[in-house]
Amino acid sequence: MEMLVFVTIVFGGLIGWFLRSRPGPVRYRAKPVLAGSDRDLFFRLREALPECHICPQVGVAALIEPTGVGKMRKAAVDLMNARRVGHAVFDDEMRLLAVVRLVYRRGSRGDAELDAALASAGIRTVRFDPKRLPSEAKIRSSIFHRSRQGRQSEAKTEERGRVLEFRKTPWRDTIVHI
Repeated sequence: MEMLVFVTIVFGGLIGWFLRSRPGPVRYRAKPVLAGSDRDLFFRLREALPECHICPQVGVAALIEPTGVGKMRKAAVDLMNARRVGHAVFDDEMRLLAVVRLVYRRGSRGDAELDAALASAGIRTVRFDPKRLPSEAKIRSSIFHRSRQGRQSEAKTEERGRVLEFRKTPWRDTIVHI
């Protein structure tokens, strides 16, 4: 009798395990976009830069694209795939001012490659320590340091009589000299 109860329990357990392990519809759950230091930095960026648009967790492929061909281009695309930057800061005209990243560990080879790719596209990368987030004044000075210089050079270009204008054309980001 005891053996019959034991076999019934074992057999019932195996049937239950088999029924639960068969594939069913995949279920999903919502998760927060930002957590911890990234979330704190996002709100601090919004406070420090009210005239700017802050976009968190932006894919690198949305910010830059490789210009090479063949194997070089493929290697660059592989570098960008599935990579994200912490925050992208845009002005009112949606021009990228800088990319803001929290540095959790120093010296990562992938981070150095990403920084080099962004720098080659003329995108400034600003890094902050997640354990010591900067003040609003430090954020403003870090973001607007280079963009002020860029605006001064635009004024010099206009003084010389050359104006650069972006027009919608079949080619991406075509500059027209007027």
